[in-house]
Amino acid sequence: MSVNRLLQRPIVVHRVNVASEYDEYGNEIPGVADTFTALGYLEQIERVERVVDAQLYSADWWLALPAGTALDAWDRIEVPDLVVTVNGEQRAAMFEVIGTPDRPRRARQNVEAFVQAELRTVTV
Repeated sequence: MSVNRLLQRPIVVHRVNVASEYDEYGNEIPGVADTFTALGYLEQIERVERVVDAQLYSADWWLALPAGTALDAWDRIEVPDLVVTVNGEQRAAMFEVIGTPDRPRRARQNVEAFVQAELRTVTV
């Protein structure tokens, strides 16, 4: 079965650009360079509450997007039809790409099959 059959959910990708501003602690504040929507597949792969860099992460997710989709580390992923509650307020789920996305290739044709990335939940 082709992964393309699973790409049914609207996914909003917020591409980030190089930081031009810094917060009071010297951390980069990246801005949004581009936003677009693509059909994708999202699956929860882990559900563990853990603290990393003073932030609580409750789940890791796996994302598949069509071949050729522009996606890089730290890009933000918004899923409009997946609603979460943050501080008593309901909003679309937001994720952040962990590391460089993988681009598996079809062996026979030697072409990109799809784009896959691991995500973590973020609260914005």
